[in-house]
Amino acid sequence: MNSAIAGCHDLYNENSLNLKELVSQALENQSFTQNDHIGVKATKNSLYFYENPIVDATSFSSKIKSDYSARFRLEDGNLVFSVILKGQDSRSQYLRGSELFETAMEYFKGRVFGIEGIWKYGDNLKAFNELTANQNNLDITTSALNTWTGRQAVKFGFNKVTRVELVGQVGRYSYAHFLFTR
Repeated sequence: MNSAIAGCHDLYNENSLNLKELVSQALENQSFTQNDHIGVKATKNSLYFYENPIVDATSFSSKIKSDYSARFRLEDGNLVFSVILKGQDSRSQYLRGSELFETAMEYFKGRVFGIEGIWKYGDNLKAFNELTANQNNLDITTSALNTWTGRQAVKFGFNKVTRVELVGQVGRYSYAHFLFTR
C-alpha cells in the first residue's frame, strides 16, 4: 500500500468501497482501476475519480465517461481541481467532495503549497457572489474563505488569500480566481 494514502478514510456507502485501495492500485498499475461504482486514475501529479465510469476504448486513446467526477492535479506546487458531483436533477451517490479533497491532500502530502480556486460557474461562484453582495457586507478575502473551496483550504491550514483575480461587479462576478496559502 502506498504510504502517501495510508491515512485516508473510506467513502461511506452500503457497498463498502475502499477508496484508498483503489488509489493505490491505480498508482501501482499506472492505469485506470475501478470497482462496482468508482473508477480511479492516478499518476505522480494527478488523481481522478469517476462514478459509474464507462470506458470508451473505440477511439485511438481510451476515454472515460462519467456524469460525476473529480480531478485533482499538482501544478507548480498548487493543487488545481474540478469537482462535479451534481447534475440538473441529481447528485452523486458514491462520491463526496470533502472526502475526495481529503484523499487528494493526503495523496499529495508535503507537495501542496497552495490551493487554487478558479470559478466561472457553480456553487463556489454562487456562494462567493452571495457573500460579497452588499447586504452581507463581507470583504473579498472573508467571502473567498467562506466558500466550499475556502473551507476545505482552511481545514488544511491554507487560510490566507494571496492571489485575487475578479471579473464583474460586487455580488455579480462572472469569474473569480484565488490562491489559498499558509
